[in-house]
Amino acid sequence: MPAARQVLPAAVLAVLVVLTGPAQAAIRLPLSRTDNLRGLAEALRTHARPGDGVLYVPAGNWMSTLPYTGSVAGLDTWSLHADRFFGELPPAQLRRAAGRMARVWVVEGATSYGNAVEMRQDRRFRRTAHWSFRTRQLSLYERVAQVR
Repeated sequence: MPAARQVLPAAVLAVLVVLTGPAQAAIRLPLSRTDNLRGLAEALRTHARPGDGVLYVPAGNWMSTLPYTGSVAGLDTWSLHADRFFGELPPAQLRRAAGRMARVWVVEGATSYGNAVEMRQDRRFRRTAHWSFRTRQLSLYERVAQVR
């Protein structure tokens, strides 16, 4: 009788796989997610240069690149944030910190506010690239050459 006990759980497992398999496969497709963090991380990894700054808005958005640590390797992910990623710098401090950088990447949610707006309004920089990853946006701001 021990063999019968092993067959029954295997049969139940097989039925469960058949019944839930399509749903499990569907939720793993990239289009089933509200965002495309892999695409965002790939864009950063491909286009960023060592020393570029990364500004996350809101500051907690840093977690969007956490699974893809290679995408931000060599980038300055600290200088544009207060409290080790969780706080936003006041506008004057953000301008001072960004002023030391040639390029700043802004990772933001679907709605722009706070320091993302500050970067957009900073005349020392202009947005030279932009990607949309469903609920996340990625923009590159590069320092404008000063005319004398």
